[in-house]
Amino acid sequence: MTSNKKRIRLSEIIGPAFYETHKLIDMGVIDEAVEAGGRASLKSSYVGTELVLQLLKHPDCHALVTRQVGDTMRDSVYAQILWAIDKLGLTTKFKCTQSPLQCTYTPTGQRILFRGLDDPQKIKSIKLPFGKYFKYVWFEELDEFAGEGEIENVLDSAIRGGKAALCVCTYNPPKSANNWVNKWAIDPGKSVFVHHSDYTMVPAAWLGPTFIKRAEELKVRNPRAYEHTYLGIATGEGGAVFKALRIKPIAKEDRLRFELKPNIGMDFGYVDPN
Repeated sequence: MTSNKKRIRLSEIIGPAFYETHKLIDMGVIDEAVEAGGRASLKSSYVGTELVLQLLKHPDCHALVTRQVGDTMRDSVYAQILWAIDKLGLTTKFKCTQSPLQCTYTPTGQRILFRGLDDPQKIKSIKLPFGKYFKYVWFEELDEFAGEGEIENVLDSAIRGGKAALCVCTYNPPKSANNWVNKWAIDPGKSVFVHHSDYTMVPAAWLGPTFIKRAEELKVRNPRAYEHTYLGIATGEGGAVFKALRIKPIAKEDRLRFELKPNIGMDFGYVDPN
């Protein structure tokens, strides 16, 4: 990739943690990838860059970027695509607008469209200027979606009639291990490439000393919060009421007491008059 000023090296844009994913996608080995990780793992930066690269490689197709709520896209995925376009030295080659929210690669007319799933008709009513399908579909913040069925519905509409499409999902794992996306990522199917990343895999100079200091301080102060926020680990507490609950066997003498004496309890709320 070149610009008028200097040659662009992908290693200056894509974090080392994503070299394998990039290689597999570039070789056409996988058609669905899941990128999970903690804060500042650079997964969204990588996926946005990969999307632009795929458009350049396949001049006969388009890309679709989606989140659950459309109003959240301008300051997140749209801004991320603008960043990737700039880093790749392609600013003069793209026309990007906010109404409608889209980026057009002017040499070919290819489009990157942004749609929220809060209105399903936004996906079904898309009309492409040429070609019949989207080569690249990016689901950002996968945990915001209702479930795997919602993802399949979008793909059925977006890639219908296409040859080979690439679906990429990104998300920060929710705290609860029982969340649908955490359970799904354990065994999503043989054709899905699942990859996890965190800030420790990012060159320190890219993050800066302040970010690293804050992360390390939280690691000491609250290890569980650190694991979830910065390492992207489902710590399992989710919405649990008793976060410090300890499970242990009941001693023999205690079992006897529970068996012989009736125990009466009452469940009440904080605003209960009792």
